[in-house]
Amino acid sequence: MRSLEELIFWPRARWLAWRHGMGRVIALVALRPSLIQALVSFSALFLVLLWVLVRLGLGYGFEWEVLLVPLIGGLLLWLFMQSDQVAICEGGALMGSFALPMRPFRIRWSEVDPTTITFVTPYKRVFDAIAPGAESLQQMSSARRGPSHGQTALCFAGPLIRAAALGRLTMNEYMNTVHGGHLWCAGVGDRRVDKTRRALLKAWAPLLGPNLPRLEQQLAAPVRLADDPRAAAEQLPGFVPPWR
Repeated sequence: MRSLEELIFWPRARWLAWRHGMGRVIALVALRPSLIQALVSFSALFLVLLWVLVRLGLGYGFEWEVLLVPLIGGLLLWLFMQSDQVAICEGGALMGSFALPMRPFRIRWSEVDPTTITFVTPYKRVFDAIAPGAESLQQMSSARRGPSHGQTALCFAGPLIRAAALGRLTMNEYMNTVHGGHLWCAGVGDRRVDKTRRALLKAWAPLLGPNLPRLEQQLAAPVRLADDPRAAAEQLPGFVPPWR
């Protein structure tokens, strides 16, 4: 059963996959916003509700229709903040946000090294593993815009950010894989690992043929990243740490 987020973004994911020649969408995985993101999105609604309660306590009347504005605004902001979304297609993956006017990144399977496709956990350690210290946020995959609150993430070595961008690119480019590309990561959450695994195996089956069991073994269980950032960086397949 698809989540509310997946139902909302499914039509646009299918349209983008068709427009960019990615084939059929096998699965859409959307990581739900964290509690902090939800509180920020609906903060205006909370304030209006507080104002309503005060007015009612003082005996004043109130038009309940006023609540529609912050409610709709909060819902739109909540959808906009969902940056961890992955559409696994027959010809590749769309990673990023599907909320208008955002555009996800297009990554074709021909640009991905299948030996680097893996699940990692916990997701928050990827930040420090990719670039320990203040530069970590700049080194993260551009498919990531929100905080890494999900426990499990999908990672693989793919193309450069500029090659995968569907729209105007305003961020720095980083080459941090053995193939001169970029390490792409996106949260899928613990509950959606099985769904993501099945979709990846289905997408790669025609490409790998008899070598598919190797990918199946890679995706059998998430790699638990070490507490030490340098040790965790060595656990990311295909990734070249900046200190090498």
